[in-house]
Amino acid sequence: MRQATNDVMVYRAGGALCALADHCMHAGGPLHDGQGRGWASDLPVDASTFNLADGSLVRGPATAPQPSYETRVQDGKIEVRSRT
Repeated sequence: MRQATNDVMVYRAGGALCALADHCMHAGGPLHDGQGRGWASDLPVDASTFNLADGSLVRGPATAPQPSYETRVQDGKIEVRSRT
């Protein structure tokens, strides 16, 4: 069975690990180029802002949340999986 791969941005905020799909669903720009500020990230491509903890939209022009992932550290490695 072949597994799908996604580019994921992992970010540490306040001691917690957050993971979001790295490419903006609205404009396609990379989130990792954004300016992280606490629990939010501003995108340089379209100035949308997403909550890093859950991908919710803080400010548009994007109109939908960014896909987010569950994270954990296991044996010193960061593991990421789709939310159920």
